[in-house]
Amino acid sequence: MIALLLETSGGQGFVALSEAGNLVALRALDENRRHARDLAPLVGEILMERQMDPRSVGVVAVSQGPGSYTGLRVGIASALAFRFATDCHLMLVPTFSLLARNRPPDWVSGPPEFEVLGDALKGWVYHQKFGLAGNPVGDLGLSPLEQWRTGTMPSMPVLLAPGTNLTKVLEESGHHGTIQNGKVEPGIFGGIVFERIVQGDWNDSDIAEPLYLRPSSAELQLLQLQGSIQ
Repeated sequence: MIALLLETSGGQGFVALSEAGNLVALRALDENRRHARDLAPLVGEILMERQMDPRSVGVVAVSQGPGSYTGLRVGIASALAFRFATDCHLMLVPTFSLLARNRPPDWVSGPPEFEVLGDALKGWVYHQKFGLAGNPVGDLGLSPLEQWRTGTMPSMPVLLAPGTNLTKVLEESGHHGTIQNGKVEPGIFGGIVFERIVQGDWNDSDIAEPLYLRPSSAELQLLQLQGSIQ
């Protein structure tokens, strides 16, 4: 089955085609250009390159976040439009799972778990624990950075989502675990999608929402105020 892969959760994304877990076409989305403008033409380019009819795509898979609010909305809206036009399957893939599968290979000899950390802005972070195989061992969370730091082990390896510039902050706070920058790899994306295709694990729906847990600015202020009162 041919899979169309859409990654728009970060500053630099991509459009790719995958078959049985192997990439057959790839186009990068320039981080200085708008996903909304570039996404549809790039999809057309890679389909034309492979001389493929859009209806030959069996599944459109899109990174679900956390990540850029605008990027996630554009990616998911584009995936829904493609599904509507071609009647293919839809698959939502959590971005932190894509990052976790691409953890440094030498981490297998370290602690049995690591944490993926993303910047939710205004002093808040997204966080989720994974096992060394890249499987989640905890739910995706959203917390003030200070609260997360007091609740995690100082020796826990941390994989930073793209655009998360917290290395210096963590080191200065006494975190002595390995800190690495993460990246969504197209090949890993295709491999995860193929695994789910084999399992028949779809998200076929006409409604799809990004994993964007961050409240509005007003809600954040209220939560911070309640925390200071408590």
